[in-house]
Amino acid sequence: MTFLVFLFLIFVPSFSHQCPAGWNISTVVQNKCYLIVPEKKDWFNAEYYCQNSAGATGAQLVSICNAFENALIGVLVSNTPAILLNTDQVWIGLNDIGNDGSGEFTWANENDNCTYRHWGPGQPRLGITTECVSSTAKSTGYWSTKSCATENYFICEFSTDSSTISSTSSTAGSASSTSSAGLSTKTPALPDSNATDCFDVQQQRPFAPSGVYTIHPPNASAPFEVYCDMLTDNGGWTVFQRRFNGSQDFTTQNWTNYESGFGDVGEEHWLGLEKLYWLIEKDNFTEMRIDLTDCIGQNVYEAYERFKIGNAVSKYALLQAGGAHGTARDSLAAKPSQIGSKFSTRDQDHDGLPFEPCAEALKGGWWYSRCGNAHLNSVYYPQCNYAGGFQDGITWDTLFSDTDGFYHSLAETKMMIRRVV
Repeated sequence: MTFLVFLFLIFVPSFSHQCPAGWNISTVVQNKCYLIVPEKKDWFNAEYYCQNSAGATGAQLVSICNAFENALIGVLVSNTPAILLNTDQVWIGLNDIGNDGSGEFTWANENDNCTYRHWGPGQPRLGITTECVSSTAKSTGYWSTKSCATENYFICEFSTDSSTISSTSSTAGSASSTSSAGLSTKTPALPDSNATDCFDVQQQRPFAPSGVYTIHPPNASAPFEVYCDMLTDNGGWTVFQRRFNGSQDFTTQNWTNYESGFGDVGEEHWLGLEKLYWLIEKDNFTEMRIDLTDCIGQNVYEAYERFKIGNAVSKYALLQAGGAHGTARDSLAAKPSQIGSKFSTRDQDHDGLPFEPCAEALKGGWWYSRCGNAHLNSVYYPQCNYAGGFQDGITWDTLFSDTDGFYHSLAETKMMIRRVV
């Protein structure tokens, strides 16, 4: 492959155009520059890096339009010592986002209509999920489909005809941080001011990575920040609860805090009942998804096709959680069902029971009904075992047998909503 490129260069005139520091001039495509980034990111964060942190306005993940360009990319990657031979997968711009499993692949740069493909044996593998394309550029140069959530090295490109070089030279340094839950917590560039939720953010910027964004629902008094999950089940999810390391206390928060929200939206947090109501009320239908992880790394989820809570007067009652499906089974509707229950905290008890309030016994704010089988805002136990055998941990009873459920707390939870269109 290297020989092919050098042989080709003998007969190809050198194109005269400017690339910023750290970029490589293309000798096979006029007015094109490449940046090899020896830092692993998922496909969405790689595309975001190219667009915003690579030193050239208008840059994107690379489009490869012919065999000579594919071979040149291989030489450039081979000259990057940080990319090891046995880990040479690099993201390119090809993907089937929006065409899941159909075999219809397009480039991140929508202006590139390149039909050239260099699939490896047995590729592309088509599934029901979004697939992005990587190249073993340092060895065979073959392309293959991968989950877009996989972290790979990547290659950016930009055209000197249509792009502007930044006053700051590009580096291959970090463009985002990663939380202990493995999600980017960097605040990306803010979306257009008319984004009312994470679904809007995704519509405005199809390649936006997961992270913290500012939104402004129409009935909210002011804009506020939310964490957007852009990877799970095609993305566009607005996260309203997230726990993964016990760094944020959920158990001593009063009604005011549960109503307004607490924590860092890029880390562990509760978004707030008022904001959750604003997000749900603006749309005809809203779906909810709950992702759960136990201490042995088992990942499960439960999705609800319809989700709705009431306003402050109703004490943010859980009005609807229907159409449940998933691998965690439905603890919200399991007897005693929590559907219809008002939200309770340690200082405002609305569970309707004459004895000790559930929010006091289980220590976190929730939609309690005779305490119930689900309470995800209770005590965080790092080892997932209740200290005294009492069920005051992060609980989703239908995950376990009747006996085991009383002795297991969960390691990670994420609750999020998305507009149904």
